[in-house]
Amino acid sequence: MQVFDFFIPSHLKFGIDSLNRIGSVVSSVGNKVFLVTENELLSGKIISRIQTLLAERNCEVILYDIPAKIFSLNTNVIDKGALLARASYCDVIVGVGGMRTLSVAKAIAMLIKNTKSINDYIDGESIKEESIPYIEVPTESKNPFMFRNDFIITDVRTRKLCILKAINGQPCNVIYDPTVISDDNLSQIMMNNLANAIEGYLSTNSNFLSDMMFLKAIEMQAKYIVSAVKDKDSDSALFLSLSGLMTSLGLSMASIGIVGTVSEVIEQKMQSKNMGVASALLPYVIEFCIPSSAEKLARIGAAMGINVESKTMLDVAVKVIEFVKKLAEDLELPGKLSEFSIKTDDLIGIADSAVKIDGMNYLPRICNSEELYNILQLAF
Repeated sequence: MQVFDFFIPSHLKFGIDSLNRIGSVVSSVGNKVFLVTENELLSGKIISRIQTLLAERNCEVILYDIPAKIFSLNTNVIDKGALLARASYCDVIVGVGGMRTLSVAKAIAMLIKNTKSINDYIDGESIKEESIPYIEVPTESKNPFMFRNDFIITDVRTRKLCILKAINGQPCNVIYDPTVISDDNLSQIMMNNLANAIEGYLSTNSNFLSDMMFLKAIEMQAKYIVSAVKDKDSDSALFLSLSGLMTSLGLSMASIGIVGTVSEVIEQKMQSKNMGVASALLPYVIEFCIPSSAEKLARIGAAMGINVESKTMLDVAVKVIEFVKKLAEDLELPGKLSEFSIKTDDLIGIADSAVKIDGMNYLPRICNSEELYNILQLAF
């Protein structure tokens, strides 16, 4: 059995209306709060509710709302936020929103004591100081960086994605309330989560603990995603929220793979989030992984409820591909990259950018830029 380290310093609160605990959670850490969120959330009740709950605990709140467009969540936005946070003498950062917004919040928490521009750290400057306390409230169930030190941002100079690793940058608290998880683009997000769970399970740095989480997440996603999306069943949606959480927990030990990295690159390129490219990519990525991961794919098939009796591992792996394609069809998701505003001329650039992201370092089968380009061509 492999030796691995498992340490998640984040205190997790999960459950319906767990957001009501945010006042006690934040005030136990500090009372000068720098709240980072998306401006599109200001029209709803979540932010005003959080502000009220914090005020009841005598917390001072500085609100930093950022544009929802992906490219806007860039290094300039981070540097500006860090400057404002330092000027407010805040002692805790609270992030509320989707993965990119939470990455900005995590970056600001890192920059409070590391006072240079975020660009300096992208260029190789050493990060020397720990992040200040950071508390996370996700509004999407898609966040592979939730329990990790690292975060993904856009370098405004190059318009390229990059991943930085903070010192003790994980959230000290995560409040994961299914009632604040948005159901917008639920089918796309959950297909992405399914891809993350599958690729996390297949990654070379997975272990038996992350494997249990991934397989259970895959089981719940396969069982409940259609009823949650098509029938708007609230119980199914709750299980999907839990499956997203379990995938994030598993990814604190393992890693995203081809679908995860390529999805981020394409969404950055197209300036749109939750595009749902996972439905088009995942079958071809699974096919690519069959030579190295047939046994694990057979276990994935069993978790999906596929009848594996009297079938070879190869047969089950093929059934997994068929299951994913049928799921995309049932959810009315795109089956090819050509259904997006992507041109064939874009594919090589997407491949070149994706192979530079850390998630590509833990694939079960080596995949260079040319091989990834071939996968993208098949998916096109």
